[in-house]
Amino acid sequence: MGFYKVKCKKCDEQWEVMVPFTDLEGMICGGRDYYDRPVQWRDTPEGTVENTEGCGNLVERIVELKPFAIAGSSLDTHGVDNVNGYWSPSFGRYFKNKHACYAHAEANGYRAVSQREADDALGGQYNNLQKQDEVGKTYSENLKKAKGDKVEAAAKTFVPQNMQDK
Repeated sequence: MGFYKVKCKKCDEQWEVMVPFTDLEGMICGGRDYYDRPVQWRDTPEGTVENTEGCGNLVERIVELKPFAIAGSSLDTHGVDNVNGYWSPSFGRYFKNKHACYAHAEANGYRAVSQREADDALGGQYNNLQKQDEVGKTYSENLKKAKGDKVEAAAKTFVPQNMQDK
């Protein structure tokens, strides 16, 4: 059973009926349902409902598309247990898809790099870390030579040679 909007093919009268879908095919304008109740009614301006007599011709179902609004920009369920989404470990969040992740990255100043560029950047970082390790070793040696005097060890390590006291 369901509510269906129907229209008479002859008199163009429209109304709603509550009948099984199979009964729609043989329904006539002004007919009665299984319980002998009129299946045609109309709301009056006073707010009451009146039964109307029909012309006796066949009726057809009116299919209307109901308007609906989509909240947000899509029907995707991204961000919910990784359904239809893309988890970016770089940003630590969900995106609609990989393209949305790349667009977010470019909008925030990140850019895609080639493997060669990435290797060069990592090589440069490695060299900087090696230099820092050398400075740390030098400081440790100077600290031993200064017998634990941190100021003297720092002065010998971080002050240029031409500015040190001799």
